Amino acid sequence: MVGLLNLTGQYTVDWGGQAAASLIGSLPTLFIFVFFQRYFIRGLTLGAVKG
Repeated sequence: MVGLLNLTGQYTVDWGGQAAASLIGSLPTLFIFVFFQRYFIRGLTLGAVKG
């Protein structure tokens, strides 16, 4: 997220631009989690069962 540093000036901050860039940057992680959610939950429950 080095590009976020370009939205900060010496005396001003582009808060709207930073918010939009942060949202766009986090969307791939969110989509991956939603798509593979059943596998994450399955792995968590299999690891939590005692012998």
